[in-house]
Amino acid sequence: MGDDNQDEIKRITDSIIRVCENAFAEGREYVLLSRLGVELGQEVKKIKYMTGRGLAEFIRTSPKLNAYSIVTVAGTKNIFALVRTSNMQEAGVLPATVLAAQPSETRFHYRFWAAFSVPSTVGKRRFIDPESFVFKDTSEGEEAPTGWLPVEEEFIAAEKLDRRDQTIKDNIEKWLEKHGLDRSRFLQNVKPSEAPQRNLLFAIIEALDRRQLQATNLSLDVIATLAAKKI
Repeated sequence: MGDDNQDEIKRITDSIIRVCENAFAEGREYVLLSRLGVELGQEVKKIKYMTGRGLAEFIRTSPKLNAYSIVTVAGTKNIFALVRTSNMQEAGVLPATVLAAQPSETRFHYRFWAAFSVPSTVGKRRFIDPESFVFKDTSEGEEAPTGWLPVEEEFIAAEKLDRRDQTIKDNIEKWLEKHGLDRSRFLQNVKPSEAPQRNLLFAIIEALDRRQLQATNLSLDVIATLAAKKI
């Protein structure tokens, strides 16, 4: 394996350690493997590409990660989590022993969460549909879709932060309070309304500014054709 790959693997390994240690510092007893995968994002694919191993196998076989053991969560067959190996040894149990479930925590719908976790685009404003949880970044002067709410820049988490998940949660709570919204509307078990299917006509209207729209004339047959083209 080349030096570049070795450096990349070391960087990803350090990221895994950072995520785990931040979680433990917050008082958590374990880190769900699925949650770790979300935190790592594209790094999981890089691990697979460079080592031929999935995330769990990479952790199990990496000498630098032997401080952590992978266990199953009590009452489940295929939900896995990371714990400190030293904690398992002190308790006198094998690493495969299941864990008692941790106290439940508030989890927001992934689509809603993304509006506060996806880095913002420079020079654009972000809006979210409170019904479908779809969000979009708009250019300066561009009007937001009717009924959509602004996700102010101050509530969008920077890309590289320690304890980023906690920052996102805090930002969401502040945003909900600012806009007077009930958090229960945005939790993971809520089924949001379906976003309207986009068509070519809508995309063109969305892409043009007010001046361009005023200067554009389309015949009814052209409008009908564009509206029929789904995208």
